[in-house]
Amino acid sequence: MSRPLYLFSQFFEDKGIETLLGTGIKADYINDDKIGRVMDKLYKYGLNKIFMEIVLAAIKKFKIDLKYAPARFYIIPLTWGIQKTPKSKERNRNN
Repeated sequence: MSRPLYLFSQFFEDKGIETLLGTGIKADYINDDKIGRVMDKLYKYGLNKIFMEIVLAAIKKFKIDLKYAPARFYIIPLTWGIQKTPKSKERNRNN
């Protein structure tokens, strides 16, 4: 969808919005202000983190066997919270 955010609610006018988001939700509730705030919150939280949480929840819920999963699948969750220091700061610490 490549339309301006202020037209976002029009996209949902012919969709089953109550089926997607719940009873009582109308297309005009999904406006550019709300979408903008949600997008800001998603960005601040971290899109990769959200994606990994969804993937890990799906693995647990559906009891997916990871025996044949690639090794990088195990590494990504382990690196959360590890902050890399820029090389310029690293050099200053060592001097």
